[in-house]
Amino acid sequence: KTLQALDLSNKLSQVYMAPRNEVERELAKIWSNLLNVEKVSIYDNFFELGGHSLTAIRFMAELQKVMNFELPVMALFESPTIAEFSSVCLPKGIDNDPSSVVRIKKGTGNDQIFLVPGVIGYTMVFYELGKHLAADKSLYAFQPQGFTGILEPIQSIEEMAAAYITEMQKVDPVGPYTIGGYSFGARVAYEMAVQLERNNFKVTSLVIFDAEAPHLEDEEPMTMAESVQTIAGAVANWSGQELILEEATLEEKTEEEKFQLLQSSLQALHIDFPLNQLKGVTKVIYTNSNINYRPAYEHGLAAPIKLLVTEDFDKQGQEQEGQAYDGKWQDLTKENVEITRISGNHLVIFETPHVEKIAEYLNQLLGKK
Repeated sequence: KTLQALDLSNKLSQVYMAPRNEVERELAKIWSNLLNVEKVSIYDNFFELGGHSLTAIRFMAELQKVMNFELPVMALFESPTIAEFSSVCLPKGIDNDPSSVVRIKKGTGNDQIFLVPGVIGYTMVFYELGKHLAADKSLYAFQPQGFTGILEPIQSIEEMAAAYITEMQKVDPVGPYTIGGYSFGARVAYEMAVQLERNNFKVTSLVIFDAEAPHLEDEEPMTMAESVQTIAGAVANWSGQELILEEATLEEKTEEEKFQLLQSSLQALHIDFPLNQLKGVTKVIYTNSNINYRPAYEHGLAAPIKLLVTEDFDKQGQEQEGQAYDGKWQDLTKENVEITRISGNHLVIFETPHVEKIAEYLNQLLGKK
């Protein structure tokens, strides 16, 4: 029955089905404008039409403005067609929890993995991975508090990990859990594993994507100007463009002026983005970049650490005596760190074709009992 349902869904996505009611017509109109698509079928997938998580934020802002509906961004990830999304539209004023776990892919079986994104908190980075995972595997990612500009970002790794565990256990209360982290997210995933083991939950594997273990010394702080530069470059890049804001220009402006310059510079590239949400993403980057985290797990993890690294990672660690660089993760686990090399560089590992090997690896890992 499950395979029949998937086959029906695939067939429907290939056939144009017009909106059936006023809500679906308004949604189709918004999607058409945002995604620059002339005709939107109610079974078209928002992300397969070219949408990404930042487009999703713009969609939610437009939804509130035009239709007076307010929903968390995760609703679009979980209901990515108009037919599905129209059924979850609720009146303005629902409990909007922007730190909710986002389901990137729903599998037909029980195998699942929970991933923490990098410093920007961009959950959409895992979308291609979800497409390449086996049909029975589920993939979830964590959107950081503050990403949508509604709340302030969480100020510590320990609090962030605790919040993510709370969200994860709404999906799976008992585990065992397979958790992973990319770049900055690796330290959050590690702390999640620590807290889960302290509370007698089993962590099957901790998967680290191209990241070193948390440093014991304080790292160089990032300024707000550098954070604005980071999000300016990222948003422009996601739209296939380039935007460089000079640090000297940003430094002489107030915080509010920095955000206004960011918004106007994006608008000059025809990228219209709500100011409060630009502030939210930028503050997430600033906060995450300036968190100093020192692992305090005296016994080391019982969970094995699976480290997936690019060629650049070895160069960064200056491998010694012919041994692959383990990113100092071996100091934090009782088990031997398993190192697997992947193609691409740090910024593109979750893009095609590099993501295909990661998906193959995770399919095997999740299939092990």
